[in-house]
Order: sequence, then C-alpha cells, then structure tokens
Amino acid sequence: MKTKILKIELAIQLLIILASLVYYFFNVKDGFFIIFTILPILAVSNFIGFLVRIFTIKSKFMMYYFFIVLIFFLSLYIFGSFLNLNDEFFMLYLIIISLLISLYYTLSGFYLIKDLK
Repeated sequence: MKTKILKIELAIQLLIILASLVYYFFNVKDGFFIIFTILPILAVSNFIGFLVRIFTIKSKFMMYYFFIVLIFFLSLYIFGSFLNLNDEFFMLYLIIISLLISLYYTLSGFYLIKDLK
C-alpha cells in the first residue's frame, strides 16, 4: 500500500514538472516568468508531496530535504538583505537552487520506491 501511495505521489509530481516545463518552453518568452509562476507551483506541489511522504514512510531523505529547504530559505534571507531583490545573481540563484532541490526531491522519491520493493 505504501508503494502505491508513493508511486501515485511521484507520478503527480512528474506530471506537474512536465506540464510546467512544457508551458514554459512553448508559451513564455520572459526569462524571469519562471520565478512568479512555475517555482511557486513546484514549491506547493513539493510541500504537499512532502507531507504525504512524511505520513506514509519515515526516511532520512525527507529529513535531509527538510534541512536543505531550511538552509535555502535562510540563504535567501541573507542574500536578500545584502543584494537588491531585482539583482540578476539573486534571481538566478533562486531559480537554480529551487530546481536542484526539486530534482533532489524527485530522485529521492524514485529511491524510496525502489527501497520499499
């Protein structure tokens, strides 16, 4: 039962990521549009999936994910206090680190499913 729940959650995550990428590549010409539409959608879906994974299975990956997200928000606060929020470095940092965290979350889902089998 746990593997079915994790498979469904991971499939939904992959569909959201794929739909976001398709929408971005075919409809958006603004480079920073990703910050205001796609990243919040990915963040909310990752948070809901994170809650599903916590209540379904105990894993060190989820603990690491939690601390990675905390460190990310702390670094955003620190960079935001020193840099202008419209600075290109700040925007690129936000995009790249957010996508890497989302990638870690997705890959950890594959590993958890493989580990449960």
